Amino acid sequence: KAWDTTARYISRTDFDQRMLRHNRADLPEALPWEGLVKIVDKYKAPGIAILQGFAIETGEPEVLELTNNPDFQYQAVLPVTVTAGWRLSQPERRRMLDENIYSFTKDFAAKGNNREEALANLPETMEMQKEACEWAAQKYAALIIPGSQMVSRDYYKDGDTRLEEAHQAILEGNWGKAESKWNYLSYNAQDTLVKAKASYNMALVCERDGRLNQALGFARKANGLVMHRRHLKLINELTRKTLIEEELRARKEIIRKW
Repeated sequence: KAWDTTARYISRTDFDQRMLRHNRADLPEALPWEGLVKIVDKYKAPGIAILQGFAIETGEPEVLELTNNPDFQYQAVLPVTVTAGWRLSQPERRRMLDENIYSFTKDFAAKGNNREEALANLPETMEMQKEACEWAAQKYAALIIPGSQMVSRDYYKDGDTRLEEAHQAILEGNWGKAESKWNYLSYNAQDTLVKAKASYNMALVCERDGRLNQALGFARKANGLVMHRRHLKLINELTRKTLIEEELRARKEIIRKW
């Protein structure tokens, strides 16, 4: 579900038959580039992330005595560890972006008036394992899906027929159509002001999609064509966001994005 929270990703349950013979945490031999190219071509995607190794381990429960809880005297804690081997790549460029094994541990807790009751109140094993798998998938998704942040941005809507058509496309929820018109004008508009407006709008759509470096490039282009405090403000904000992303990447809290 975490993969479906952004339009940048398409999640599918397609799998290679070899995966059925590799139900372990380590990574098997990489799939051939030619086959991966066919998959990304099918979905018109720039890259692909594949779960190629998997293991789940349910630990031993620990029962703790509660000293400051008037309702319950004991709490049972049981860890479930999900280990997954992921490969994230751009097949067209023969480029591997991530090839690592990740382990995520989720603790499940339940309370009771005695040790036996606390243990009995833990969820069923299959239920805990399923929830732990979903949680681990969300943890990995957070590494490669750009973090969301609510911001309010105004974009240019007039000055050219294509700008007006792009505005109408956004009202209809068609950001792809709007982007194609803005991108065309940012390079081909004869009027400098229109080119600057389209470049600024392209900066916004790139920011929305998590492409911060590309967004910063369009924002600088807009300000180079027509200097405006709106353009300068966006440049400053994008620069700040880019630096924060670089710090997160250096700390391996996110990995290189597609």
